[in-house]
Amino acid sequence: MAADSHLARPVPVRITAEEGCTRLVFAGRLAAGDALELEQQLGDRRLAQAHAWLWDMTGLIELDLICAYALLRAIRRTAPGPVRIRGARRTVVRTLRRAGMAQSTQSTRTSPFELLMSETAGNPLDGRPTPNINS
Repeated sequence: MAADSHLARPVPVRITAEEGCTRLVFAGRLAAGDALELEQQLGDRRLAQAHAWLWDMTGLIELDLICAYALLRAIRRTAPGPVRIRGARRTVVRTLRRAGMAQSTQSTRTSPFELLMSETAGNPLDGRPTPNINS
């Protein structure tokens, strides 16, 4: 029974799409078991109409690498414009980089991801972009 209750829990992501912007607000933990439902939610055709994407990861405590890959696959399929990532904790940023979401310094291709970081983890963002996210 305990395993069934875990399967029934909703993915801790709230998705809104309005005025050409898709916003994802993350909370809690995204584990490997959440990847399929997350991809299904992000596969909604209405989300592909957005010109900009914002991922608010301020409330995200942990991101499993499988879910990071699921996010990357969904974005490559549906996001025509840039993706701004806000408030990600250091461990989450590390996982996002491992999944290939940050532009590498050796790459000549520009990344569609813009990572915005606060000065202290867990605080609301001040909106200033990080000069070099790969150092």
